Amino acid sequence: MNRSKILLALLALLALSATPLAEAQQAVKVPRIGYLGGSSALPFHDGFRGAFQQLGYREGENVVIDYRWSGGSSQRAKEQATELLQSKVDVIVAVGPESVLAARDAVHSIPIVFALTPDPVRNGLVESLARPGRNMTGLAFDPTPTMMAKVVELLREAVPKISRLAIMGNPNNPGSELWVDAARQAAKALNLKVQRLVVRERDEIDSTLASMRREHAEGLVIVADQLLAIERVRIINFANQNHIPSASSVPEFANAGSLLAYGSSPTAQLRRAAYFVDKILRGAKPADLPVEQPTTFDLILNLKTAKVLGLTIPPSLLMRADRVIE
Repeated sequence: MNRSKILLALLALLALSATPLAEAQQAVKVPRIGYLGGSSALPFHDGFRGAFQQLGYREGENVVIDYRWSGGSSQRAKEQATELLQSKVDVIVAVGPESVLAARDAVHSIPIVFALTPDPVRNGLVESLARPGRNMTGLAFDPTPTMMAKVVELLREAVPKISRLAIMGNPNNPGSELWVDAARQAAKALNLKVQRLVVRERDEIDSTLASMRREHAEGLVIVADQLLAIERVRIINFANQNHIPSASSVPEFANAGSLLAYGSSPTAQLRRAAYFVDKILRGAKPADLPVEQPTTFDLILNLKTAKVLGLTIPPSLLMRADRVIE
């Protein structure tokens, strides 16, 4: 009888001592990240996943990442930013101008880490690069419009015979428009005739490309934009089939068949975005984390495309290339 009472007492004691432990385990909150981007098919998103994993985060175990893909649609990005706000995420990662502006307009208290967006001060994302001062911080894709001007100059150097240049951009993307203007000014400085190509939605691409062919464009500059990045293979294949050399500031365009690309790596930016998220989850405030700017710019030449187009890249340009696709 005494043994039974002792056993019951021990069991009761164990049950009582286990309750705080169980409650403590339930109280451990798994952080929830909202990720707003253009398309899961774009390769640079793997940069974030890989770097985040290296920092010790494992999806489904000690972190939850709620992905939203807008397909390059500004309206869809706005709807998805609101969805992430309602799902009570701890941090939002916004990739590309459409996603960033949508997150800025929908979310005013949740920390936001942005990437692949130009001129965050001019676009009203932060008060200054050194001290963002708000709920947003991250990485400026190109803090000045000089990048697209350089792309135009490099394309002209690669193909000196060009006299008519088409410039493709998306007016719905404010960052894109900054770069279009810079490319246009650089083209005019080189005495090139400019054709402005406008693509706001996916179903405008075919007619826009047809107009480029009708106007006998001799070169194509594709301005950085999520929709155009998603449709890059379609655009570049058309240009190559019509013997129109193309260039961009995004390395993935050269990988997809553009003659050249010159710019900073989106993949590297997304890796750095993971470190911003980690700092915020550990207690840092976006207002106190300086915005980082790209410091490395790579020139990529696609000799396979040059061969298809019947072009010979000048040796002086080849010597300056950081990477050559053969």
